[in-house]
Amino acid sequence: MSKLWHDVQAVRVQPLELPVGRLKQIGLIIATAVTAALCIQGLILNHESRKLTQSRISLSQAETLLTSGAGPQVMLSAAEALELTSPEAARLAISLTHASLSQQPQQPYAWAELAYYQSRLKGHVDRTALSAFQTSIDQCGYCDQDLLRWRLGFALDHWEDMPEEVRLDVFRGAEFLRWWHMDGAFLAEARERATALGIDFRDYQRKVVSDIRPHEILPAN
Repeated sequence: MSKLWHDVQAVRVQPLELPVGRLKQIGLIIATAVTAALCIQGLILNHESRKLTQSRISLSQAETLLTSGAGPQVMLSAAEALELTSPEAARLAISLTHASLSQQPQQPYAWAELAYYQSRLKGHVDRTALSAFQTSIDQCGYCDQDLLRWRLGFALDHWEDMPEEVRLDVFRGAEFLRWWHMDGAFLAEARERATALGIDFRDYQRKVVSDIRPHEILPAN
């Protein structure tokens, strides 16, 4: 597996096995990506939540924060800072993300993360995780390239749990990555990964082929 696909997998699936220096770098990448998505909604991450994303917190700290009345981005960053080494940690990450979303529902990245935490807890994509995943798509269909990449990797990893329409939604996003002419290497590796899993990547690309370019799609309000 090449470094490009491994980096995507590392952020999404196994963030705890990385060296500290790499972990901090990924924390910055995540913070930048979250900031980009939130800017679409006119929001800016505060300094406190950015610092939290780059560190780790204990379960007791997370439990305390959960009842502290902290803002949505602090809650979300706390969930990201948990080490998901136990079901309890996954449940806390879910609770923190729910607390964030209860204050600010329009957070496509948070909904995507909720789908991930739920899948970690259950070991597969259940109805709750699928609903969160679809909500992320509904809120931000094509507005963020990092989110499109993440969804494609997540869908490939949980292919059997994905209804056909959700698969097509994900590949519509992949089609937009192709239009941007910036993801040739990533898509080639995604296709290689799909082929290894017995998924006909090119067939799904053909099903969603579009003449509409990304800049012709207006961001959702």
